Amino acid sequence: MYIKYKPISVFWHFLISACTTFSVLYSSGIMSGNFRWQFQFFDYDIAILTAVYYFILAFWQMGSSQDGKTSLWIGFKFTLITNLCLIFLVSMIIIYNGDLPEDADIKFIFSRFTVYILPFLVLMDWLLFDSKGNFKNNFIFFAFIPIVLYGFTVYLLTAIGGITGFYDYPYFFMDLGSDEWKLHFSLLAVIQIAFLVLCYLLVVVDGLPALFSGITAKFKKSEG
Repeated sequence: MYIKYKPISVFWHFLISACTTFSVLYSSGIMSGNFRWQFQFFDYDIAILTAVYYFILAFWQMGSSQDGKTSLWIGFKFTLITNLCLIFLVSMIIIYNGDLPEDADIKFIFSRFTVYILPFLVLMDWLLFDSKGNFKNNFIFFAFIPIVLYGFTVYLLTAIGGITGFYDYPYFFMDLGSDEWKLHFSLLAVIQIAFLVLCYLLVVVDGLPALFSGITAKFKKSEG
């Protein structure tokens, strides 16, 4: 079950793209004329991809006449949803240890739009506007994105740190050269495992409508 009224979903996709674009511009300092290199942060990179994807998706929907096809590039959308959920969980559980900073206010929350708000917007989009049962073939291929992102961060740090001004790891647990490297390695392993579990759960939930529909059909057939 999903909402089939196209204007609502198009509006929702434009809303996600616009809000995410504003968040990217705000966090980068472009709006204040003080650009800051942010590409070492996963949430920043994912936010850019999300803004572009939902902008394209909204325009595709307006011109699409394919009945029953509610989304574009399903595997990529799966990647965005799972990574945004991972960013939220890591931020809340590991970085802030289950609680926000004491001085956190509404401005703080909106300044971290990608971390605290965007995951719920994309989940709502999938739950409300997407046909289900499309993620089952995309799980394995996209399950190791965190490893790729870690490699990208190490490349930024070691290869072009002098150009970007980026010399430190953006998240403490990424530094495997510190005295606490065993703890950091354990956290990275837990994050990867958690991401695999998250991917699997999303695939399972995405397949539930088809499962229930099949069970209902068999029940009706047995009654007849």
